[in-house]
Amino acid sequence: MSTSKSKPITTFCQIRRKVSEHHNKLGVTSAEYKVFTGKSRSDAEAKYNAYMEEETEQ
Repeated sequence: MSTSKSKPITTFCQIRRKVSEHHNKLGVTSAEYKVFTGKSRSDAEAKYNAYMEEETEQ
């Protein structure tokens, strides 16, 4: 009999947020989305907020 060790269950949260909008020659708007992951929803949102602060500084 062989015993196998099971992997621990990891929980994480993914959120998808719009980070920018682009307009093409015809005036059609297309949004750019990015996925942020974290251990919890608040952790993922903190990463989103940090990303947006970094983008506004540039």
